[in-house]
Amino acid sequence: MIKKCIKSYFVGFSVIAHLIVLLVIGDLLAYKVTTHWRWPEIKRWVFGNVDKTEVFSIFNGDFSAVPVGRWTKIHQQKPSDDVYFQRQEHGGSAFDPYRGRLILFGSNTHGEDWNNSVYTFDMHRLQWNALYPADLPETYSINTDGIPVAGKYNNHPWAMHTFGALVFDPLEYQLVLASFPDHLKPSSFKTQVSEIWEFISKHPTWVFDLQTHTWEIAQGESMSFFAYCMAYDTDLNRVVGFRPNGIFEWKNSQSGWEKIGNQGVGEWHTNAVYDSRNRVFILYGGNKMMNNVHVFQSKDQVFRTMPTIGNRPPADQSVPMVFHEKIGKAVAVIDGVDEANTWLYDYAKDEWQMLEGGQFPYTVGMNYTMEYDSERNLIVFVSSPKNEETAVWVLKL
Repeated sequence: MIKKCIKSYFVGFSVIAHLIVLLVIGDLLAYKVTTHWRWPEIKRWVFGNVDKTEVFSIFNGDFSAVPVGRWTKIHQQKPSDDVYFQRQEHGGSAFDPYRGRLILFGSNTHGEDWNNSVYTFDMHRLQWNALYPADLPETYSINTDGIPVAGKYNNHPWAMHTFGALVFDPLEYQLVLASFPDHLKPSSFKTQVSEIWEFISKHPTWVFDLQTHTWEIAQGESMSFFAYCMAYDTDLNRVVGFRPNGIFEWKNSQSGWEKIGNQGVGEWHTNAVYDSRNRVFILYGGNKMMNNVHVFQSKDQVFRTMPTIGNRPPADQSVPMVFHEKIGKAVAVIDGVDEANTWLYDYAKDEWQMLEGGQFPYTVGMNYTMEYDSERNLIVFVSSPKNEETAVWVLKL
């Protein structure tokens, strides 16, 4: 009887142990499969597109029929288009109000993506343009000043993450880019530039002339806002950048950056907008997932965290955000479980409000490609689920 019990115990224990091992193996395999970069393609092949929203027809640049208070898709790329590219989650954006065009620059890099082209979306023609072809990795080099350059004429920046480090400067009619190709360095990913990385002596701030469509290497003090953010102060006409070790002002290509504040946000994956009604910078989002609003009062150079007693959106990072000049509020798209919601922040009241009917049909993930078009009074947003065609959306408020 005792032998039988012992035998049953060991048989039962063996079965349970084997089941546990199989479950662990199954869990590991499931994780490996679902995190593989081809998994979204497999899901798309089996279930179809995540985003099944139809494109809303716009005729002759007339947006008057666009519904108010909900997101409307106005364009989606097709593989047959002259300009066709995957949205870069790690890229950034700006908006040129003089020519009515959204501007994208930035790459996912990670040793695989080498897209260093500048793309524009024309709001008049609803058409994408590439201002120059992306440079082949074979053209990447270090110039005589120790600066990484790309292209046939060594006149383009390398592909890089830009996040919130790309800003439109209306006074100079240029883009200011203050990031660097961190994820091309040998310690991150082995690439064909690994052997020349050690010869880099400076990662400069780049400026892009929107009249001539040419890049210039700024000569002044450089500063990187890689994984951090910048915004444009429309009252004092200056670009301001936010890092954990302080707040910095862009002077010009000759003078570079100057520190104007010691306190910064101790997080990365942040985003910032300038509230022109209250003359403050508003920052939200970050890797610490704190769901706090931070503000920097431009005139008095005071940095503080808002108490925000009432309702708050879910904590998130790399949040697409703009300041809507007409309603005088910051607008952010913040992920929930299966969809994203649109939230409005009123600085004067220190109050968040979720926009009823402003749901996005899927989670938007890391995204710095949302801008405000003041001429049309529209928020313009570039978004698409992974491995699906890049789409342009608008929100009228």
